[in-house]
Amino acid sequence: MVMEAVDEAKKSTLRRQHIPMEYVPGLPMLSVRGGELCMILPWLRYRATGKVDGTLVFPVRYITVCTLPERMLVEFRDLAYDPHFAGLDFGRACGTFRHEAVKDLDRKAYMSLRENALTLMGRLASAQISDSTWGDTDEKALRESLSRLIEPSLSGIYRHLEPDFYNKYLSVEKYLTDDGQNKE
Repeated sequence: MVMEAVDEAKKSTLRRQHIPMEYVPGLPMLSVRGGELCMILPWLRYRATGKVDGTLVFPVRYITVCTLPERMLVEFRDLAYDPHFAGLDFGRACGTFRHEAVKDLDRKAYMSLRENALTLMGRLASAQISDSTWGDTDEKALRESLSRLIEPSLSGIYRHLEPDFYNKYLSVEKYLTDDGQNKE
């Protein structure tokens, strides 16, 4: 459900008309808004530098929000116009990929971890919609996958966009030093 919604968003008219081509979907988050389950999809960009583990990561600039399972768009926002992000330079890199938590993964393993996380998130969405089974093992697997995948340099943006989901699944403090930098 979530993976399909992300794929549909990448091909949508809204994406083609309002989100520049160099932007790609980040990790989605789930949220209940107006009594409906929604998926928040952040859009950010990367820039290759030619250096291993040196791809530049730029701040999340756009978000789309759709209902699940219908995938009806309920919000589009350019964070450059959000007062909370007024001082953020969206043209300046905020980090590099691959961060410490995924440095040991090659492309295939990274994509497999991401796909697994989106599949688990889809199962969580299904469980929230239909009260189907979602156990502690699922919860732990999703938390471990997402907290490993999130770019530490983007954690503040994710925390602001959906604090409850962030605190439950995306907290990356175990990968950061006391001053907020990536552990080496």
